[in-house]
Amino acid sequence: MRAYVDILQWEGQLFTHETYVDVAHAAIACYVDLHDRKVAGTPFEAIPEPILEEQQTKPVTRATTTKEGDHTLVSGEEEAKPAEVDKDPIGADYVNSENHLADALKFVENLDKAVSSQPATHTSAFEVHLRMKKYFLALKSINSLKAIDEAHVSLMPMAARLISALDSDETFAAPMKTALKGQLAKSFGNASIEETVKTNDQSLPLLLAGAKALIAIGGDSNVASAKAMLAQAAAERYGATRTLNNLLEAKNLLIKIGSSDVELAEISKGAKTVFPLATCF
Repeated sequence: MRAYVDILQWEGQLFTHETYVDVAHAAIACYVDLHDRKVAGTPFEAIPEPILEEQQTKPVTRATTTKEGDHTLVSGEEEAKPAEVDKDPIGADYVNSENHLADALKFVENLDKAVSSQPATHTSAFEVHLRMKKYFLALKSINSLKAIDEAHVSLMPMAARLISALDSDETFAAPMKTALKGQLAKSFGNASIEETVKTNDQSLPLLLAGAKALIAIGGDSNVASAKAMLAQAAAERYGATRTLNNLLEAKNLLIKIGSSDVELAEISKGAKTVFPLATCF
């Protein structure tokens, strides 16, 4: 019984370990990306199932005993035994999964149990729940994040994406939509993403979160708004929030939405004024 309790305690420590948490978030992001590619009609190229080589054998020792007078002698003789082989060395089972969101949900549930006090737990959960059309759970993720950090940069974009998903889902019951939107209105009012970014115009992380939300919602006007916001990423008003990673993310988002070479050159020129020695712009 003590051994069983020790195993449970060890398992609890495993799920709270920084390395596991980082890997879990990375796995969720990979599964979400695989799902999005499939929905967009450009699925990740399926990895062929590996052809396993003929199992190698390794010698193992079988213990034998013999009696000599009052003494028992133990000796061993070697026999061939198939060596264990990794049946999925390239991860084909994971890439070719029928339901990537269900796979991601397993990690979400582990994180929610073990590290629910971390904001990233709820941003990752939101991405999965929204795609699974579990709108009440998506709202729960928003409220949980708000309880941890009322000023978190992802809150307004998450709320806007949930409203957009509700509006576009004709299969979801109208009374439920009204209830969810009412809860969101109490927390966030009727402010748009653009208005929120404009009001907090000294935070580049908020601008990035807003741009990603507009891109996720989709539509030409939203993508155009996101492009206009990202073009300002290197502006002086963003001060110390113009980190190398934030500016590089802004450039990558512009590439993702098909910006022209001229537009990319402009953001690179601005980033160079902040990081003149950087070679990634």
